[in-house]
Amino acid sequence: MSNLSLALVGHSDLVEALTDYDESDVLRIKEGLLGEHTKGQDRWYALSGIMGHLSPERSFEYYNHFATLMATYALSVADIGLPKQTLCNITKSTKISPRQISDNADIDDNGMINMPSIRKLLFKNIIEGKRKSPKFTIESRAKQFLLSTNTPANNELFGRYGLNRVQLLLQTYDKKMPLSKAAQLANISIHDANILIKRASEITDITTKRGKPRFVKLSDSNTPVLSPLNIQYQSDLRLLSLLLNNAYRLREKSGTDWTWFIEICREKLSVSRAYLPFRTEDEKALQRFIDIAEKLLPLKRWLISSNEALLMKTISSTDYQDIKQQSNESKNALYIGIASQDHRERTNKWQYSPLLRFFVHMMLITDETLSIAN
Repeated sequence: MSNLSLALVGHSDLVEALTDYDESDVLRIKEGLLGEHTKGQDRWYALSGIMGHLSPERSFEYYNHFATLMATYALSVADIGLPKQTLCNITKSTKISPRQISDNADIDDNGMINMPSIRKLLFKNIIEGKRKSPKFTIESRAKQFLLSTNTPANNELFGRYGLNRVQLLLQTYDKKMPLSKAAQLANISIHDANILIKRASEITDITTKRGKPRFVKLSDSNTPVLSPLNIQYQSDLRLLSLLLNNAYRLREKSGTDWTWFIEICREKLSVSRAYLPFRTEDEKALQRFIDIAEKLLPLKRWLISSNEALLMKTISSTDYQDIKQQSNESKNALYIGIASQDHRERTNKWQYSPLLRFFVHMMLITDETLSIAN
């Protein structure tokens, strides 16, 4: 009963992960039970009829063990949009304020909210005071193969492992653990682990014009550490999920923009702070950077600083009004990075988040299509 429900109604990812049916098996089952019309609303009644039940309710109650998983997966991969005003009206009776919605949601120019972007806020209010937030959703809708037993069709390493597993591999290897054991601990194949360690080692050779490592720190023995510099604040960690989701989309839809963005970060990221400097003659490059950056995170998540005159000249366009700005008369270039609230100050000051460096570093390690050589 459970396997038939998967074949008739379930997502292809679940069918592949939980059964040994291939596409021809699924088609034969559908046509054998339903005839020509394999997508009709009577599919559940067809199943309950096989079981000898009058209605699907009893079949769900006792026999369909995958029902909750199927429903949850369908919700997780759904790309739902809702007008901001509609969501505000719905949540009037809850503790969720319009300000919270604006701060947490991915809102497009038409005022439409990408509902998966606000999942964490909704979960937090639903289960507040009861238990920790349930993790039964897919982190990235762009990675439809997460529940599949196979790797992606193009057999790419990128996206095959979560960043936590890659980071665990690097951290344990930094502690002089043999690669075979580090790979086993992180549940990464030894073949893939070799590639990841090799790329991580090559990244340690990326240096500034003054010869300082751009992405890594040195250990006590003055040897480079492969692990990325850690993200400091929970607010940055929460933002990482949205950043990754959008990165997978950007890479899939516009590989040229994706490669250009990561490579310019590879060449320009500051060592002291995670920002990119752009000179006044680099105006076109800055505009392209901002256009791509907006596809990764809303403009309100970015910070740009320079002297007042240069800021006025560059950010005067209404297209860039949402970018956070900080004036510093000692600066003669434009500096842009991800904004993070300065927790050392009680005022509403902003600083550059280390999230950008961590993100670029991990993408260089995991995306074999990107060039590491500067």
